[in-house]
Amino acid sequence: MSMLGAQNSVSSPALNVAKKQLARVIAISSGKGGVGKSSLSLNLAIELARLNNKVCLFDADTNLANINIMTGLTPDATLHNLLRGDKKLQQVLLEGPGGIKILPAASGIMDFISFNPIQQNQMVEQLKILEQLFDYVLIDTAAGINETVLGFLHAAPETIITITTEPTSLTDAFSLLKVLKNQGFDRPVQVV
Repeated sequence: MSMLGAQNSVSSPALNVAKKQLARVIAISSGKGGVGKSSLSLNLAIELARLNNKVCLFDADTNLANINIMTGLTPDATLHNLLRGDKKLQQVLLEGPGGIKILPAASGIMDFISFNPIQQNQMVEQLKILEQLFDYVLIDTAAGINETVLGFLHAAPETIITITTEPTSLTDAFSLLKVLKNQGFDRPVQVV
């Protein structure tokens, strides 16, 4: 038997360990701001953690981040530092209410309002890491139809759109869904 054959017949303990199931990744979005998207994201994260799940709430609103404000947290580092390479993921994650972890976004930094292709690839890599660390990753996107929002919606296997009864909320949500459909998005969307 060759050395290669002998190596293939040896069982590695690492191969016998069951792989951890990846997190459920759910993007929560809306056509317009002010409809309760961040409140829904935060409360859903806390409730999932209360049910003994490891939950990360990713504030992906790179225009006007709100999760840290809603929770009273002041981050020393944000998504901005992570994508610039100044900090590692574990250095950016915050301990939030109910035991959730929060990946805070950076507000008002022009370079991060819309991700360029390099930043989009970096985000995908960070999401892959989060999927391995948590049971749920909730992505609180910005409102609207910019490329960054659409990118998060395409990347997440599950999507929730938040709508109110205001005519502008309904029409903007319809526009968001229409743009997604035109881009080949064919997964079901939950509506709250």
